[in-house]
Amino acid sequence: MIGAPQTVDRRWKNRPLVLERDTRLVRWLWIMLLAIVVAIAPGGVYLLLQSQCLELAYEIGDLHAEKERLIEEQRRLTVQRARLESLPEIEAWAHRRKSLVQSPPEKLVVLQPEPAPTVNLMAGGIESR
Repeated sequence: MIGAPQTVDRRWKNRPLVLERDTRLVRWLWIMLLAIVVAIAPGGVYLLLQSQCLELAYEIGDLHAEKERLIEEQRRLTVQRARLESLPEIEAWAHRRKSLVQSPPEKLVVLQPEPAPTVNLMAGGIESR
């Protein structure tokens, strides 16, 4: 019995177990992830568009406020211009800034305007009176 090895027919082998990778689970996870992205994408696009519309609405509101402010400033400047162009204001400015005084009435000379020349359309020229 010493010389010939005995062959024992065993049903098992002493090797470590190797688990096979289940690709069905990985494929299912990727399909679910893709489905979630496809389901959420329209909502994301809608929120992006709403955000842009809201930004434009704020910008339009700011421009309307700026327009109203400019209209009010123009009205105020028109009133100020009319006040500064008035004769009493000009006289006060001349007296205050330029140290000018009003001439006495006997030194004032009033000029009468010349009559405007008349136009004779039939003759094609200008006639003086």
